[in-house]
Amino acid sequence: MKLAGIITTKNYTDRYKSLLTMRKLVDVLIVLDDNSDTPISKKDYPYIDLLITQKHNEPFNCQANRTILFYWAGHYNCNWALQLDDDMILSNKINNRNLLNPEICSISYLLLEFLFLSIIDLFLSGMTFLGISSPNLFLFSV
Repeated sequence: MKLAGIITTKNYTDRYKSLLTMRKLVDVLIVLDDNSDTPISKKDYPYIDLLITQKHNEPFNCQANRTILFYWAGHYNCNWALQLDDDMILSNKINNRNLLNPEICSISYLLLEFLFLSIIDLFLSGMTFLGISSPNLFLFSV
């Protein structure tokens, strides 16, 4: 099973280390930078496998961008694509490929096309803070 990480970004800042987080989870990291004032560079992030920089006429064409990212995930022979927002911080409970593999295997067994993972894991116990995460993370069959 080969997993692509797909991220669409605009005016990316490395505040949340999203690209590095995704790199640790996937086999192929594909980033589409759309309409940034200062586009990101592979020189600054050498662990990106494919960086697509473009400017659409519309402010942020999410559906077209996602289609482009899925196309390239298929080009790299990935079976699954993990979509992560560029401002996500994942908790330690999901920030590990070994924790994602059983989920992918189970939905592959059930012949599902996508999985919506809830990843709100803000606290380990009491007030031990793990990190901020978006309420969802998407896995798609490519």
